[in-house]
Amino acid sequence: MTQRFSTAVFILALVCAMAAPLHAGKPVPFKGHSENQAVSAVPVDPEHVFVTTMGEGNATHLGKFTFVSPHLSGLLDFSID
Repeated sequence: MTQRFSTAVFILALVCAMAAPLHAGKPVPFKGHSENQAVSAVPVDPEHVFVTTMGEGNATHLGKFTFVSPHLSGLLDFSID
């Protein structure tokens, strides 16, 4: 019984500690750059094109990264969905 109670108290304390707000240190500016290129553009209808963009870059806190960005582009209003 004592072992179960101790385990329950430990788990409760751990959950409470994890739920406590974390305080950040000194703010650091976010800087980064990326290079990207559209690799495909497929017409969906007369007003929209499905574009896939790929790229890579480097950013503060993130380091090197790569990405793929499929999106629907509107030709009439230049919207991106």
